[in-house]
Amino acid sequence: MQVYEVIQKLAKGGKNNDLLNKLLHKNIVALSSEEQNVIALLRKDTSYGVSVEDLQYQIDKIKLTYAYYSKVEYDGVLSSWDRRKARFFIKEKYEAKQK
Repeated sequence: MQVYEVIQKLAKGGKNNDLLNKLLHKNIVALSSEEQNVIALLRKDTSYGVSVEDLQYQIDKIKLTYAYYSKVEYDGVLSSWDRRKARFFIKEKYEAKQK
């Protein structure tokens, strides 16, 4: 099991939606003993052992990626090269589908 799989199990199986936020903000003390046990079991399940810091780092990366993804306005763009200006320019934009 990889770090992302641990995070996915925590997100899907968590009764409390604040679990990932508590982990992200290093608020381990605020976790219930049941939540701490689940995290401990999942950490032992990985082939190389996952530290709480690894979980926090990966959750932060996922949150940042989602924040960027949420701001994307287009599904794609077609660019072309302007030889005189020696740079790319956007030729066409493909509207994003509803998220």
